[in-house]
Amino acid sequence: MKNAKPLVLTSQFSTNVLLSILFFLMIGDYLLTYVGMYTLGIVEEANALMVWLMALPFKKGFLIRMFVSLGPICLFKFAEKYKDPYIYRRILLIPLFIQLVPYIGHVLWVFKYFIDYSTFINKFIQ
Repeated sequence: MKNAKPLVLTSQFSTNVLLSILFFLMIGDYLLTYVGMYTLGIVEEANALMVWLMALPFKKGFLIRMFVSLGPICLFKFAEKYKDPYIYRRILLIPLFIQLVPYIGHVLWVFKYFIDYSTFINKFIQ
């Protein structure tokens, strides 16, 4: 395996960049869910452990979500010094790809919302 070709994503980005992306994905998930629930009214929180967080006022919920998101980031940063950097960055891809799952859902919900909204507007105008 020593001659294995490095994975492009892990060889081009530092650990700090990958951890920053993971943090922003976590925060973005909260923001998109909040907008989908309270502004657009098209989504519900699917994670039973996070329903209480979504019921809080925005500022309080956002601060708590930031601290909750920093927990895994700090643990990953702490564990960095105990692993080979190449292997460690490949392991970081797992939570990155897992965090992309809610984003796919958000994109589909927003897309469906705007398609339905534009159909409604077109019918109203004609």
